[in-house]
Amino acid sequence: MLTKLAGRSHLMIATTLLAAGCADLGDDASATDDHAVNAENGLAFNGLAFNGFSANGLAFNGLAFNGLAFNGLAFNGLAFNGLAFNGLAFNGLSLSGNLPSTSGLMTTPGGRDFVNYLVRVAYPVGHSLTKQDQYGNSYTFEGSLGVAPEAEFGTCDVNCQEKISGALLAHVNNSGLHVGIWLVGPDNGIGWGSDPNFPYQEAAYFGNLFAADMPSNYCAGKNLAAANVKGRLGNPWGNNSAVFKSPFGWQWDSSSNQNLPASCTLGCTALNEGFSQCTEPNGGRTWSHPVTVYRNFESTQLYKICNKNGGKCLGVVNGSIADGANVEQRTFTGAAGQTWQVVQVTPGKYKIINKTSGMALAVPGTSFSGNPVVQKPYTGAANQIVPLTYILNQPGFANLTVSSSTAVFWTNWSTLDGALITTVDAGQNSADAAKWTFTAVSSAAIDPGRTYRLSPQNAPSSSLDIAGGSQTNGTPVQLYTNMPSDTQKLYIRDAGTGNAKLTMKANQNKCIGPVGGAAAAGARLEIQDCNGSSGQAWLTGETAAGSGVFALKNAGNPNLCLNVTGGSTANGARMEMNGCSGASSQRFAVQLLP
Repeated sequence: MLTKLAGRSHLMIATTLLAAGCADLGDDASATDDHAVNAENGLAFNGLAFNGFSANGLAFNGLAFNGLAFNGLAFNGLAFNGLAFNGLAFNGLSLSGNLPSTSGLMTTPGGRDFVNYLVRVAYPVGHSLTKQDQYGNSYTFEGSLGVAPEAEFGTCDVNCQEKISGALLAHVNNSGLHVGIWLVGPDNGIGWGSDPNFPYQEAAYFGNLFAADMPSNYCAGKNLAAANVKGRLGNPWGNNSAVFKSPFGWQWDSSSNQNLPASCTLGCTALNEGFSQCTEPNGGRTWSHPVTVYRNFESTQLYKICNKNGGKCLGVVNGSIADGANVEQRTFTGAAGQTWQVVQVTPGKYKIINKTSGMALAVPGTSFSGNPVVQKPYTGAANQIVPLTYILNQPGFANLTVSSSTAVFWTNWSTLDGALITTVDAGQNSADAAKWTFTAVSSAAIDPGRTYRLSPQNAPSSSLDIAGGSQTNGTPVQLYTNMPSDTQKLYIRDAGTGNAKLTMKANQNKCIGPVGGAAAAGARLEIQDCNGSSGQAWLTGETAAGSGVFALKNAGNPNLCLNVTGGSTANGARMEMNGCSGASSQRFAVQLLP
């Protein structure tokens, strides 16, 4: 719901990293030409559905609240409720008769969330919109950025629509995982200017969500794949495979195994830290309100770190948790020791922490080359601090060094699994064997290389269980009293594009999916061969930050969540997917098991 709190709006919203409260616009904030980003990562859950919205770090210029995932908007059933036809695109939003209470956006939670974000983007601080829903309930939406103040009482013409659209599109986040962003652009409320805490240029966004065909465009910034994170860069999620189009074409990113948009330099005019306009090829349309996004690595996400020469990824040998264990390269499977947190220490410098061991990448010794790369308990020493600068004209690739040395991490040209990582003189920094890319693979709350039990909150002494521990396709997935058996131990592994798959410990080629393969309300769950289908993929999100309690939303139908049928607490009750409601039977404590 929306409530009015001391002159600011507090949005309780459905997301996938779900904390005790939302970050708000601080009372002491002031509107300036500088980006004033509240970096708090708090999110919240309204018990209704995952909407993909987050309100973490709303600021006057930075607008770091992100999430506008198009799950729940035009691409998953809301269809904007006649967005361009209920007065919004033509007359002042605050004028009588616009946004009617009996039809359109004000009649659904997703629609009201969209109005909330639209008002925050369009209206200046101190201005608000109050409207009623079909039941007479009043909602007050507060302004902040002021990108298009004319939307309040004047005509929101094409320029107005494009200004709002660019800012909204910049916040699309198909995963719902928190992603901090920094915006620059040609319009009021955003402006130009950089921030060292958001050093990597992701992409530019432009379009018109109010036009009949709803053009939604983006192109790659100079650091396109830098710290590639889930849900960003148009990563599809569920049936949202066409949220954006790339007017300048596509480029293949082998590290994330997907096509990503071509460079903005192919059609956009650079200005200051962003772009002043973007023109589609072959005599296409010129867009004058592109919004450029800058990002950083996300401490709330886990990354795989992979080499350009062969695509093998960093991991600790045998998933060891020992001090001084060597680091190797190997095909990425999400095994223990293969995932990393990348945490900023100071602007441009990071500690890289192994999820399984909790130790940091380090290079012992003092020589410039020939040293092994190992893991060590983090102390803040210079040989554990990694400066990260992306290679010019090679989006997404960086050399890895430590502050105590100019030597670069190196595979010695090997493409073999198990090859140890060492350092080599910086003269080799242009070689592919010294180039690395980062791709987010899961929430940092879960180690994909270890096994977990899932216990529903309506029956906390019971867990999701594979009947009889059978690996036969069609075996029911049920509720059963907690026991130390492998029948209740699951890997929560990367399924690509912001999703996770649930696989058996006894056989990681067996996944949990719906009977018949179709994601439908009431579909019961069973064991199946893992096939990469969206029905076997789940979006996982903590219901409160650090709680260890998660909801799992199905990628095949983002309105459906993992659920105990009928809210039963009985042994043998079937697991199913059903409409996301926030019920205790849809909230699962995720407990690490050996």
